[in-house]
Amino acid sequence: MDAAVEKVAEKRGDSRGADDGGRDAGGGGGGAGGRKSTAKAASGSRAGVDEDAGRDEDDDKDKDNDNDNDKDRDRDAGRPDAAVGDGAVEEPGATEPDTGRSCSAEQAPNIPALALEPVVTDSGLNTLAFATQAPGSNDWYLVEQRGRILIARDGRVLDQPFLDLQSEISLGAGFDQTTITYDERGLVGLAFAPDYADSGLFYITITPSAPDDFFEDDGLQQDHDQVLELRRSESDRDRADSAVVRKLIDVGSAPQALGNIHNANTVRFGQDGFLYVGMGDGGGVSCGDAEPNASQDVRQQYGKILRLDLSRDYPYGASENPFADVSGGETVLHYGLRNPFRFSFDRKTGDLYVGDVGQSRYEEINFAAAWEKGLNFGWARYEANESCPGPSRPLRDGSDATAPIFFADRTGTSRFRDYRAIVGGIVYRGAALPELDGTYIFGDYYGERLGALQRCGDATSPAAVIRKNCDPNFPEPCLQERGTGTLRQLTAIVEDNAGEIYLVANSDSLFKVVRGD
Repeated sequence: MDAAVEKVAEKRGDSRGADDGGRDAGGGGGGAGGRKSTAKAASGSRAGVDEDAGRDEDDDKDKDNDNDNDKDRDRDAGRPDAAVGDGAVEEPGATEPDTGRSCSAEQAPNIPALALEPVVTDSGLNTLAFATQAPGSNDWYLVEQRGRILIARDGRVLDQPFLDLQSEISLGAGFDQTTITYDERGLVGLAFAPDYADSGLFYITITPSAPDDFFEDDGLQQDHDQVLELRRSESDRDRADSAVVRKLIDVGSAPQALGNIHNANTVRFGQDGFLYVGMGDGGGVSCGDAEPNASQDVRQQYGKILRLDLSRDYPYGASENPFADVSGGETVLHYGLRNPFRFSFDRKTGDLYVGDVGQSRYEEINFAAAWEKGLNFGWARYEANESCPGPSRPLRDGSDATAPIFFADRTGTSRFRDYRAIVGGIVYRGAALPELDGTYIFGDYYGERLGALQRCGDATSPAAVIRKNCDPNFPEPCLQERGTGTLRQLTAIVEDNAGEIYLVANSDSLFKVVRGD
């Protein structure tokens, strides 16, 4: 065992056997545990929820998927809803969250008529990857992967960037409008301190990609995944000082990594005031082979959700973290992830939703209740609920893998078969669309459909679909176009300070989701 941590003996669901033997690698160990379910589907027959359960009965084109679902149930019948493993803390007796509306895991959420309205569309923007608002502000801060943060005020992008780090970034291909990209480096995440109005502090995730001699004096190194603390200018609230206040995270490329994928990504503050960071597994082409089984090694930051207490000294790990006493593991909250590019918290419950980009066949959504810590999401032993199709990777010794609450199968006739890079979304808590209260909306960089599901107590509903673009040949809920043009690549699903939902898309646009006709 790495540390003496609290464990709760109560299990979720039935325990079923599985053979998950393996040799020790990178702190992994030959875990005998299998894949456990954080949320049993309404049927109670499988670990996790597949993408086609509960689809519209009148969608004749998808009725053929019933056979595929039967095969999936057979496949997953041997996957255990196992006991809580070493390092995981679970609060017993979970109850259905108070969402203010009825919640049913028996059927997909009902989707009202929806439309898209342009908030920012600017030909001067490029590689737009993320957008957020500072606390108490109506301005939008637009994050370009190529290294700029710009302010949009009343629909107009200010001429002067808030922050310009373009000298740190040299992209072979970024989040542009036409290229199938494999360079995920650059500037992709931004979070403002809860007291930003007074402190002026904000945080970015950046993987510099320019040659080191461009910035040899500032401590930023090429292909290092970094989380930096910076400060707003004292003389101009619309500008940031480029000097780094603190370097919170600095993880070099895995020895065998391509260097340009599975990097540091989303950074967010939780309701507890701690700073959360998503870290990729370092890349590779086969089951995390750039840094084999690093996602299972809690002494490394690859493939993790990190939780930082900024009031503490380096390495800033929160004292409540499950591996706080493990050298190298002080910052780790959850582990076993491949590329958790976008994650978010339900602003009402504090629950964590993580979109984890898959390798060969599956894209998945992972879930952790607000009180849970130390969950092992299974990579690189598992992709969704199947063994990773590559070199055998064991689970961390003494742990069990927590199954995703949703996975999209890229094969067959699935309505999500065009998913290639899932984009974790948000739980809607706004006022304009009360029918969606408590509904988690997610999408994919390439895929044509958004998905919508609900967590109801310990169960997860089937996923409804929302087409990015309306098509009379597909009688499904869709996003009506109101001067937005075709919705193409999706890089983030975000919310404003009021809880309304927005899409960052097309490399140059921010759209608001509103009620349709």
